[in-house]
Amino acid sequence: MHHHALDATRFPTTRGRLALVAAAALFLLLAACGGGGGGGDGGVTAPPVGPGAPVTPVAPTPAPITITSAPANQSVSDGQSARLQVVATSSVPLTYQWQRDGTTIVGANDAAYVTPVLTLADSGARFAVLVSNGSASDLTAVATVTVQPLAPRLTEQPSSLTVAAGGPASFAVRAVGSLPLSYQWQRDGVDIAGAQAATYTLPAAGAADGGARYRVLVRNAAGVATSEAATLTLAASTAVPLPTPLEKRVMVAAGQRVVISTQVAGALPFSYQWLRNGQPIAGAAGSSNSALVQFTTAAQTAADDGTSYALAVNNADGASTSTTTTLSIVDVPRVAAGGAHSLALSADGRTLWAWGDNRQGQLGLGDTSSRGLPTVVGGLPTLQAIAAGADHTLALAADGSVWAWGSNRAGALGDGSLNGRALPQRVNGVGGVIAIAAGNGRSFALRADGSLLGWGENSSGALGLGTTVNMLVPAPVGRNIADFDSIVSVAAGARHTLALRSDGEVFSFGEVAVPLADGVTMHPSPVLLNGLHAVAGLAAGDGYSLALDIGGRLWAWGRNGSGQLGLGHTVASATPTLIGQGTLPSKGLAAGDDFALALPVNGALQAWGAADDGQLGSGTGTAPRPQPGALAAVPGALRSIVAGGSHSLAVQVDGSVHAWGANAAGQLGIGSSELRRTEPVQVPGLNLN
Repeated sequence: MHHHALDATRFPTTRGRLALVAAAALFLLLAACGGGGGGGDGGVTAPPVGPGAPVTPVAPTPAPITITSAPANQSVSDGQSARLQVVATSSVPLTYQWQRDGTTIVGANDAAYVTPVLTLADSGARFAVLVSNGSASDLTAVATVTVQPLAPRLTEQPSSLTVAAGGPASFAVRAVGSLPLSYQWQRDGVDIAGAQAATYTLPAAGAADGGARYRVLVRNAAGVATSEAATLTLAASTAVPLPTPLEKRVMVAAGQRVVISTQVAGALPFSYQWLRNGQPIAGAAGSSNSALVQFTTAAQTAADDGTSYALAVNNADGASTSTTTTLSIVDVPRVAAGGAHSLALSADGRTLWAWGDNRQGQLGLGDTSSRGLPTVVGGLPTLQAIAAGADHTLALAADGSVWAWGSNRAGALGDGSLNGRALPQRVNGVGGVIAIAAGNGRSFALRADGSLLGWGENSSGALGLGTTVNMLVPAPVGRNIADFDSIVSVAAGARHTLALRSDGEVFSFGEVAVPLADGVTMHPSPVLLNGLHAVAGLAAGDGYSLALDIGGRLWAWGRNGSGQLGLGHTVASATPTLIGQGTLPSKGLAAGDDFALALPVNGALQAWGAADDGQLGSGTGTAPRPQPGALAAVPGALRSIVAGGSHSLAVQVDGSVHAWGANAAGQLGIGSSELRRTEPVQVPGLNLN
C-alpha cells in the first residue's frame, strides 16, 4: 500500500490536486501560529514547500542481472587449459567472481576465465561465476570440465643390440602420454614376467637369445602403443669387448667440453682408442681393467659442428667399434637483430653490414639517418661476432677486443660517459674476449678464462653485480659468487640475464616477470636455477627465457601473455617447462620481445608467441600462437636464426639472409616502406659466404 500512496502523490488527479492545495494552506497557517504550542523561538519552523523547495534525488534501482550465456561444460586434453565465459547484462557495470567446486578463485574477476594447465586429477572440476551489479548477485549454473587422457606415444624406439654371450643386454624406450604409464616388455611376442619399466635388461645373454626380438607395450587409460621390435645379436666370441651404443646426437654450446662415455662388455683387460671422424685421436688410447671408458673433448667451436666420435676396443679374442655420436654446435649467428635495427657479418669477418633504425647512431655509419638497405660499416678490424641491443651495437674483433656504438644513455658503450656515438669505438681495458651479448641498454663480454664482464643499465640488477646501480665501465659479473665461473655463453633479455656454465648449469640474474622458485622477482647477483641441467643454448626475451639442452629439447619459463613460452596456453610459468613434451629436437633458438623461434634438427623453422607485426611469418592474421608452428613460406636449409624486438633474421646454408616481421624503421633491409612483412623475404644483395 505504501507504493500506491507514493504513486498518487507523484501523479495526482484533479480532486487530488485540490486536496493537496488545501492541505498546504492549512500547514502554512499552523506554521505561522507556532505550530499550536510553545510559541516564540522555541517553535518548529516548517520546511519550505512549493516550486522552490529542494528535492532529494532518489537513486535509480539497477535493472536485474540477465545471464544470456552461462559457462558451458568442456572437455580438454590432459595438459591443456580450459576457457570458460559468461555473458551477462544489467543497467550498471557488472563484477565477476569465479569459483571452483564452491571455492573462490583468487584473481579470477573477468567475464572469461582461463584455468591453469589441467591434469587428469582435475577431471570433474565444477566452475561457476557470481555476477553482481552492486545491489544484487546471481550465481550461474555450474560448468563441469572433463579432462581426457592422452594416449601413449613412443618418442624413442628400442635399438637392436649386439652383445657378447654372457653379457647384459639393455633395451630402453621413451614414451609420452597421460600418467600413469605402464610398460610390458615382450620377447618374440610373449610377455616377460616382471619386465614392466621403461628399460629392460637381460642379465646374461645365452646362445638361445641370439636373434630374439624385443618390444614393449605402453599403456594408460587412453590406449596402448606398441614399439618397434629390436633384435638381439650375439657376438661371435664370448670375450670380444663390445661398447654400448652412444647417444646419436649431442647439442653443444661453443666453448663447452663434452664428456663421452660408454660401458664395454667382454673379457678384461682390453685396449681402446677413441676416434674422431673415424681417425684415431692422439693421446686418447690405453688399456682398461674397468668396463667404463670416458673421453673429454676440447672446448668446441663452430668448426666442430657435425664432428663424430666413436670408440674402438680389442682384446685377445677380437675387436669391435661402438656406434658414433655426432656433435651439433649451437651456432653463433653472423646476423644480429636489435630493437629495430639489423646487422650481418661476412664469413671472413671483414665486412659488416647494418640497416634499419639509426636515430641513436646504432648502425655505426657516422650519422643518425636510418637505412632501408644493408650498408657497409667502416672503421673496424676483422670481426668474429656481433650483438645488437635495443639501440646500441657491439662487435667482437678477431684479436679479442670489443667495439661499441649507438645509444649510451645508461653507459652501454662502456667508455665512462653517457654520450652516444655514431661511429665504432674500442671499449678500453677489455681484451681476451671470446663472446659478447647485448640487452636493453647493457653489454656483456665473456673472456677466455670463463669470467664475465658487464656494463650499462642495471636498475633491475641485470648486470649481476650485486647492486642496482648503472655501470659506465666494464665490471666483473658475479664477483661475490663462488661458483660463478667457467661461463661459456650469455643471453641478455629486457630486464634479466642468463649465463651458461661449462657443465651445463644455468645462472639467472636481474628482474623477472614471474617469481623464481624462491618467490623473489629480482636477483642482482647470479642465482643457480634448479630443475634445469645439461643445457647447451640460451635465449632471453622480455620477462621470459628459453633453453636448449644437449638432447635438443626446448625449455621455457617466465611471462606468457602472448603464448611466447610455446606451451599451448598463456599461463605464466615460474619454473622451466618442456616445450612440446620434448618432441621438437632443435639445434637453435631465439627470443624476441614476446615471440620465439626454434630451428629443428630436421624440419621447418618453428615460431610462436605474438604475431601483431608478422613476426611469426605465418602469412596472415595477427592472433598470437601459443605453440610452435611452421612459417608460411619457409626458407631453404638454415644455418642460424635471430630475433629482434618484433622482427627476425635467418641465414641459409648458401649464405643468403631472409627477414620478416616489423619494418617501420627499415629493419628488414628490403628497401621498402611497408610497415611489416608476414612471410620471409630475402634481403637483396647480401651473401655472408
